[in-house]
Amino acid sequence: MSAPMLSRGVLHTPSTLTEMMHLAEVLAQSAMVPKDYRGRAADILGALLWGQEVGLGPLQALQGIAVVNGRPAIWGDAALALVRAHPACVSIREGVEGEGDDQHGWCEVERRGQPPVRRTFSVADAKRARLWGKTGPNGPTPWVTYPARMLMLRARGFAIRDAFPDALRGVITAEEAADMPAEIRHAPGEPRDVPNLAAPPAVTTLDGAASPAAAPSDTSSATVPGNDNEAPGEETSTDPVAGWRAMAWPVRSRDGTCRDMGDPDRWEAEFADRLRTIERHPKFDAAAKADKIRAVLAANRDLLDWLRDERDQGAAVEAVEGLFTEALGADAAMA
Repeated sequence: MSAPMLSRGVLHTPSTLTEMMHLAEVLAQSAMVPKDYRGRAADILGALLWGQEVGLGPLQALQGIAVVNGRPAIWGDAALALVRAHPACVSIREGVEGEGDDQHGWCEVERRGQPPVRRTFSVADAKRARLWGKTGPNGPTPWVTYPARMLMLRARGFAIRDAFPDALRGVITAEEAADMPAEIRHAPGEPRDVPNLAAPPAVTTLDGAASPAAAPSDTSSATVPGNDNEAPGEETSTDPVAGWRAMAWPVRSRDGTCRDMGDPDRWEAEFADRLRTIERHPKFDAAAKADKIRAVLAANRDLLDWLRDERDQGAAVEAVEGLFTEALGADAAMA
């Protein structure tokens, strides 16, 4: 195995899984590693393996790789170092320009033999994604304390990933990963959100408790209000949409399943992220983008109405509907 790309020390680089496991166990007892890794040899081993994958030495991997929402991510400065060390990297320029909502971070990456890749991230983008002025459970986030740098880091993450996906192996920056909603993971055997395609959309069963739906042409065994023919011994709910009604802040995906985002900030950020993804898709023209955005709204219309009318969350719903209005244009119908 070749030495790590950025290694500068004389420490013997582990060459076998056994050596890595031993090193991980030793480092887990050290106060010199980041606190999230202390006492967690398995997490350290994962970081070492990911570091080896992208070209970071063992100690660099512990400083440069983070586990965010169960996925590996790399801190922006380490990602920048990896790309600068790539033999095809010609130059990387970045900065912050503008004022007010037009203030934006920018990053331009030039790869040998390719046109420069320039990406920006503005205050308006941050507000749309519910990041500007964001606070967390431990107080203000870097979007409050270092907003200009966060704009530049977000632009950097987009630019270096687009220009050098081979250098980063698909790993996103930790700064971006930290702002993403936590993924809802299910334990083995735990019911998942499964749509009942035989039932009308307004009463789709999403809690996984109902018996399997029959083919669309036969609704005799579908779980609908007043239907008593559920499988024997199977627990059912009198509320046909109890799955997402039991959630605090549900969002429906294209396949009909729902996820609970947990709190209003993450809920709004999830919608903002979906709209931003559609708006930036290079293969969608304006009409296609509008259709996609309307499809997202239509899929979540009953959830929005429920949150506003039955949960008294009108302000939060209004904010999300404002995202759709902005994306579609001021005159777009919200129906």
